[in-house]
Amino acid sequence: GIKATKLLNALGYEVRFTPLIDSGRSQLSLGLLEEARDCAERNVEILSNLLDDHTPLLGLEPSTLLGFRDEYPKLVKDKSLAKLVAEKCLLFEAFIANEMDAGKINSAFFSDLSKTLHVHIHCHHKALDNQEDVIKILKLPKSYTVIPIASGCCGMAGSFGYAKEHYAVRMNIRVEILFPHVRQMPPDSILVANGTSCRHQVFDGTQTKALHPVEALYEAIV
Repeated sequence: GIKATKLLNALGYEVRFTPLIDSGRSQLSLGLLEEARDCAERNVEILSNLLDDHTPLLGLEPSTLLGFRDEYPKLVKDKSLAKLVAEKCLLFEAFIANEMDAGKINSAFFSDLSKTLHVHIHCHHKALDNQEDVIKILKLPKSYTVIPIASGCCGMAGSFGYAKEHYAVRMNIRVEILFPHVRQMPPDSILVANGTSCRHQVFDGTQTKALHPVEALYEAIV
């Protein structure tokens, strides 16, 4: 979050923090719909007074931000208001990609630091948004080589993989593609993953620290 703020400031954007405390994502993952609805109702009311055509809500964690867009309009009573809020919600990667298309961000903001990035993308992002945005923005630094990993779910799925009864499933999923790829990466390569649980899973299993795309871009800011 700190590096996202510094990066956006360096790119010429003002960053304001929302007074939101709980998105309701944890409750949704556990099927606690009434508790999730309470979070959604409160957040939609707050955000409807903060967001406008020039002020989007940016999120760094796909499962959380996409909950504002995908699930909130189905949960709250005022669905039209929730849809207005949902339209203003953007993943960080989508925002940067849109600004690139608008000609507001380009490679001139970044150094010629040479790095090879191997990229694993969060399942929520793959399912509900344009995963190509992640690859696109990571190519902003001219000397970054970006290699997408043809991986599915990392096996964690939020808190699912922490449960004792799911541990074997978690372990079986992670060894299919993702972990073998990580273990075969050259020592000077960098792993990038935009999901919190993905980064935890990889570190638990390979002791490899993965960066969020924000961190990878921040390292190349001029």
